[in-house]
Amino acid sequence: MPEDIYGAIRPLYYLSKIFGLAPFSFVAEVHPDGLRSNRLKTTYIDVFYSVLIIVISLTASATVLSWRIQNSYATDKHMTIILTDANVFCLNSSLALVSVLLGVAFNTRRMTKLVNEISRIDKILLTRPRDVYKKTYIFGVLQVAYLFCTYVLFYYYHSWVWVGELSSKNFKHLPISYFIRSVIYVMETQYINLIILFRHRFREINTYLKQIYDNDKGDLVHKIELIYFHNSCALNEVSGPSILSQSAYVPITTRRSNHSRSFETKISIGRYSTSQHQLLLMTGIHYALCDMADCVNSMYGLQILVDFTVSFITLTTCIYFCIRFIIQIHLQSEISESEGITRAIGISVVWLTLVIIRLVAITASCSATTAEANYTAQVLQRILLEPGLHPHAMRNAQLFLQQVTNRPLHFTAWGFFIINYNLLGSIIATVATYLVILLQF
Repeated sequence: MPEDIYGAIRPLYYLSKIFGLAPFSFVAEVHPDGLRSNRLKTTYIDVFYSVLIIVISLTASATVLSWRIQNSYATDKHMTIILTDANVFCLNSSLALVSVLLGVAFNTRRMTKLVNEISRIDKILLTRPRDVYKKTYIFGVLQVAYLFCTYVLFYYYHSWVWVGELSSKNFKHLPISYFIRSVIYVMETQYINLIILFRHRFREINTYLKQIYDNDKGDLVHKIELIYFHNSCALNEVSGPSILSQSAYVPITTRRSNHSRSFETKISIGRYSTSQHQLLLMTGIHYALCDMADCVNSMYGLQILVDFTVSFITLTTCIYFCIRFIIQIHLQSEISESEGITRAIGISVVWLTLVIIRLVAITASCSATTAEANYTAQVLQRILLEPGLHPHAMRNAQLFLQQVTNRPLHFTAWGFFIINYNLLGSIIATVATYLVILLQF
């Protein structure tokens, strides 16, 4: 099982390597003390392979588009189908090429720096790194298996439909189309895994911060009541007993006299010097994670923007085609033609399902990570309410809270819109609007 982040990401790394989305290699280093460590390093061979993938994808996309114009679009009389199919194919091809090109030209150094920085943070933050890396590795293996099984099964189904409806020679462009879509899906998987990784690290920070007040058993109101009682007793020793203290707090002395001494012991300076150190350390790690999240935004922002555009068009067209195909089934009298239309509906439904899964996975991971990062502010507010908090720890918590409040984390599609669950609602509403317009023609 992997012992560091480099071993944990190997399943996704090897898959990305096939499609030219990982123009770097693992390098093992031996330190003077005998310890071994890994890091990522870019080599000329990696860059050359990614450039070769770009050339092959560009040539193949041009060939497939030319074939469709000569064979498919020339015989199809529905202009709506021709335009939407051509737009989706061109956008998918452009997205795949841009993903590999940006990975080679701009994102290689940033990706290697990002993973190396995560490795350094994990050495400080994680309490059980092997368990975390084991789960990350298994999750990566499951993702690779899911992508492989889904595409192999759907490819055979798609080929069967093309062979049954047209001829064996007319589906030769499918491998190229599936290769282009695979590049896009691997890019999305990279993005989702990085976002999920950030979410886990932010959760670790919140777990550390919660230990500051979770070490004291009992609810917050009980603690504040005890502190207020001790302050009242101190005032009574100076100014004498008051009616309020005798009436309201005499029962407390009889019930909680034993708890008060243990509570005073727990709020010692030694404990809050540890809390002060934790707050300073978590402040720096939280800031570094936000920097890395901004880096991921800049690395994948353009690709995610185009991806959402393609997904929106695919959703609209797939639902539109399904409705039109269902209408044609009721109008067809021959059974053979109805069977062909049913197969076409099956293809549209499968593509529709895959697109929905992709959209939900991206938005859910971004929303969960954003919520976890911003939840730190609530934890810090709870720490500031802790009775007897040391002044130095209180000052550090206030600075930490100011940092989190002034720099809320969110993920965007190249700055055009924020990726969260509200985006899914907007997409559904827009798709419904366009469907109403398309069905009128």
